[in-house]
Amino acid sequence: MRRDPIAPIFFQKNRERLAASVPAHSLILIRGNTLVARTDGLFYPFHQDTDFYYFTGVNLEDCALLILTDETCSIKEEYFFHPTSDSLELVWTGRLSSLQQILKSAAFRLYKSHDQFGQIFSDIQSQAKVFVMDEKQEHNLAASLNLKISKPITALKQYSKVLRTTKQPVELALLKRASQITAKGFERLIKQIRAGVFEYELEGTLSKCFIEHQADGFAYPPIIASGVSGILLHYQENNQMLRSGDLVLVDIGASYSNYKADITRVFPVSGRFTSRQAQVYQIVLDTLRFLIKSIEPGMSWDKLETLCAEQISRGLVNLGLLSDSELKRSPKAYKPFMPHRVGHLIGLDVHESTEETSLRPGMALAIEPAIYIPKEGIAIRLEENMLITEQGCKVMSEGIPLEIQEIEALMSNK
Repeated sequence: MRRDPIAPIFFQKNRERLAASVPAHSLILIRGNTLVARTDGLFYPFHQDTDFYYFTGVNLEDCALLILTDETCSIKEEYFFHPTSDSLELVWTGRLSSLQQILKSAAFRLYKSHDQFGQIFSDIQSQAKVFVMDEKQEHNLAASLNLKISKPITALKQYSKVLRTTKQPVELALLKRASQITAKGFERLIKQIRAGVFEYELEGTLSKCFIEHQADGFAYPPIIASGVSGILLHYQENNQMLRSGDLVLVDIGASYSNYKADITRVFPVSGRFTSRQAQVYQIVLDTLRFLIKSIEPGMSWDKLETLCAEQISRGLVNLGLLSDSELKRSPKAYKPFMPHRVGHLIGLDVHESTEETSLRPGMALAIEPAIYIPKEGIAIRLEENMLITEQGCKVMSEGIPLEIQEIEALMSNK
């Protein structure tokens, strides 16, 4: 095992919170992911559905959870469905031991093999007034069980994203650990950056570092973009050679116990920023610092976007890329130079969904101001992970160099 397991009580409490948030007499269905075939007899690495993990803590494929609530919105019946113990995939991959550990844990009220799902669902659905499930499950039930659902259906995500928006202490500890491992990756990466190195070599260094520090792996496909590739927001080729005078934008995050960091830094391949690169970099860094100081509970996402836009717009005027008259005519004139939003929530998903329009204590988020200048081959995006507190916000990704002088000093001592 790469990491310490989370206590089952955490997931049990999440199920109880879910039951309390849905209508009385609800039948909740949550399905985990299945293996995806890569070729005959081989599969892609398994990644669990994040809602399923949040309510079960189970990383095994082909599982499902069925919960029936009573008139008090408490759990009346709970069934955990698992693959049969003679499943060839479980036997061949050694994951049969994972199933056995799940069965021994007694974390759920009742355990049933997946081939019993149809009968049990048919038996208890009459007790429900409302079904809570992903919308795609209605089609799956009709196709696989020949069941027609005539009762109202509400989307599971409607409730799960509310519960997942505010992080609990154990989640914050895991996010913090993911950030610390990511920091270790950057520490090792700086020593390797130089002209002639390929982007994929840096990716290999990061992968090795993350595994050595017990991470699950990358939180998302790593972006290691040198030169003009940094302009591409989701660049994933990582196949170019680093060239003297260019910048390399590194957008990475470690996943630890399924919780994901998301951090971005920019480094000069030659070890020193040119005067123009430094000028752009400093504007983005000043914007990031300003936003961190400005964040407070109750601030709306729109307000945060406005503050970022104002700072970046002033910077673009100073860089000679926009004029005051252009900004007066169109407050959105900065958008070609920063086409994405200022930030997003993080957690089990690197982009957690939420309906919240304002920031509140317990939220974990990534803030990422940027300036992209395609004609000059300059791409600066700086991203930090932070926690909203009662007093403001606390950076979780500290320890990764940001200041120009610090970066250049570290690169000169490789």
